[in-house]
Amino acid sequence: MTAKIQYLDKTIYAGLLLFAFSLPISIALTNIAWIGLLSAAATKIIIDRNTLVRTNLDRPFFWLLAITAMSTLTAVDPWSSFKEWRQISLITIYWLMVTMIKDEDQLKKIVYYFVVGSILVSLYGIMEYVLGLNMIDQVIISNPYSFMQDWPTTILRHLSLDHGRVIATRSHPLTFAEGLMMALCFVFCLGVFSESKTRRNRSWLVIIIIGLGLLFTYSRGPWIGAVLGLVSLIIFKPSKKTRLAVAAVLSTIPLMVYGINTITQGKRNSIVERIEKAKDWRTDGDSRERVLMWQSGRDMVRDRPLLGVGLGNIHKVYLQYKSAKAWHTGIENELHSNIVQIAVERGFLGLAMFIWALVVFFREGYRTLKSLPDNKPFLKAVTAGGLLSVVSFLGAGFTETTYNDSEVIMIFYFMMGMVMWIRHKAKVNDDTVSRDIAVFMDRDGTISEEVGYINHPDRFHLLKRSGKAVKLLNQNKIMAVVVTNQAGVGRGYFKEEMIGVVHKKMEELLAKEGAFLDAIYYCPHHPKDNCNCRKPKPGMMLQAQEKFGLDLTKCYVIGDKYSDVEYAHQVGAKGILALTGYGQGAYEFEKEQWSQGPDFVASDLFDAVEWIINQEMIRH
Repeated sequence: MTAKIQYLDKTIYAGLLLFAFSLPISIALTNIAWIGLLSAAATKIIIDRNTLVRTNLDRPFFWLLAITAMSTLTAVDPWSSFKEWRQISLITIYWLMVTMIKDEDQLKKIVYYFVVGSILVSLYGIMEYVLGLNMIDQVIISNPYSFMQDWPTTILRHLSLDHGRVIATRSHPLTFAEGLMMALCFVFCLGVFSESKTRRNRSWLVIIIIGLGLLFTYSRGPWIGAVLGLVSLIIFKPSKKTRLAVAAVLSTIPLMVYGINTITQGKRNSIVERIEKAKDWRTDGDSRERVLMWQSGRDMVRDRPLLGVGLGNIHKVYLQYKSAKAWHTGIENELHSNIVQIAVERGFLGLAMFIWALVVFFREGYRTLKSLPDNKPFLKAVTAGGLLSVVSFLGAGFTETTYNDSEVIMIFYFMMGMVMWIRHKAKVNDDTVSRDIAVFMDRDGTISEEVGYINHPDRFHLLKRSGKAVKLLNQNKIMAVVVTNQAGVGRGYFKEEMIGVVHKKMEELLAKEGAFLDAIYYCPHHPKDNCNCRKPKPGMMLQAQEKFGLDLTKCYVIGDKYSDVEYAHQVGAKGILALTGYGQGAYEFEKEQWSQGPDFVASDLFDAVEWIINQEMIRH
C-alpha cells in the first residue's frame, strides 16, 4: 500500500508540474494534465481518505455548486445548461492544488514551471507582433514575407495576429490577455518580496516580457485589470517599498505605450488610439455595445431573479431582451461582465454564493499574508501574487466575462488553490498568537499511540482526538510545541534521520485535520549521556523560551508520564497527566509516590487542551 501511494505521489507531482507549465500555453495539454491529475488524486483518496483537506472555501464553493445545480434543473433549456457543467467541474483545480501539493519545495517548482510557461507564451506573442502577419476570421489577409508565401495556411495562422491583435497559442486575444494579466501580477509579487537582488532583476525582465505581450493584445479590459491588480498590493502590503515598486511599474507603462506606438506607427494598430476610444463609450462601438448588453442582462434578471436562465442559455432568450440599438445577432452566450453574467445564468442566489467565496478568499489570503514571518518571503510572494491575480481577474471581469472562459478560470482556481494551501498547510499562524505562552506536548503516548520505539513511519499513528486538540490550540492562538525523548537513536535502534521522517508524517496527519505545530524539539541521547535536553531536564523548553520569548511560568506541559509533570514543575509551568499511553497505569499505581501531583489529570490530549483553554479564559 505504501509503495502504491508513493507511486501515486510521484505521478501527481509530475502532473502538477505539467499542469502549471501548460496552463498559460495550451488548453489541450492543460486538459490532459488536469484529467490525469483527477484520476490519480481520486485513486489516492480512495486508498487514503485522509488525503482530502478541508478549507474555509469549501462551504461557499459547495453552495455555489448547489445553486448552479438548482439553476440547471429550472433552466430555460436544462439539457443545454447541463452540457455547460464542464465549466463547473474546473473548480476541482482548486481542490487539487490545496490537497495534492505536499510541501513548500513542490510549491516552488510548480510556481517556477508556471512562470516559465508564461514567459515562453509571451515571447511567442511578441514574435507574432514583430512578424506582422495578420488574419481576420481565420483568413490570412497580410503576409509581407516572400519566403512565407508558399507556407501552409495552417502554419501561418499560428504565426499571425488576429484583427491586428496578438493571439499567441490561445483561441482569442482576450483569453491570451487575461492569462498574461494574472501572470504579470503574480511575477510582480515574486520580485517585490524577493530578498535576492538577482531575482528581483530577473523579475523585472519577466515583467517587461509579459507586459509587452499583454500590450500587444490591444485588450483594454485586461489592461485595466492588470493596473488594478498591481495597485491593490498597496492595500495588502502597505509600505513605502511597495508604493515605489507599484509606481515604477505604472510609470513604465506609458513610456512603453508611446515608445511602441511611435516605432510601429503605420505598421501596426495604434495602442494609443485603442486607449483613447475608451474615453467616451457612446462613440466607441465595442464599449457602447457592452452597456446595451448589460441593460439587457438587467432585464433578464428581473424576470428570473432567483436562479436565472441556466448556464449556457443566454442565447436562447437574448433576442427577447436585445436593445434595438445593439448590433449583436443574439447568438452570443456572454454579456461581457462577470457580475451580469452570473446573475443572469444563476440568479441572485448564485451571485451571492460567488461573492461569498470571494470574501472568504480575500479574508483568508489577507490573514495569511499578514501572519507569515519575514523569513518566508517566497510564501509571502505567492500569497500576495494570488491575491493580486484574483483582483485583476475581477477588474477585467467588469467588462469581460472572464468567469466563463475555461482557459482563464483554470488560472483563477490555480491561484486560489496556492493561496489556500499556504493558509491551511504551511503552518501559518495569525499574528495575534500569544507568543509568550505555549503548550508543550509529549509525542508517544500523548499525541500518538504508544508502540515502543518507532523505527518506521508506518508505526506512527495519531491518537483519536489529537488533531482536534492541536487545532483547538491553533484556533485559540496558543503555541503548540512537541517535546519528545528519542533515546532509540542513542541506543542504536534507528538513525536520527528517522525522527525527521516520523515527524514529517506527524505534521502531514495533523495538517489533514487542519492543525499545525509551531515547533518540534527532540532529545536523541542515551539516558546515560546525562545531557541537558532529555526530559525531565528543561533543556528543550529553554530552547523554545530563547527562540520565542516565552514566559515558562504561563506555559503548560502535557504528557503520559510523571516525568512530564516534573518537567513542567521545574520551570514553574503547569503539568498535566494524560491517561493515554502509560498515563493510566502511572496514575493508578504510582501516584502515592509522587512528591507533587499533576495540576490536572486528563482523559486524553483533547481533554487537557480544553482544560487549558478554560484556565486561560479565567486568567484573562
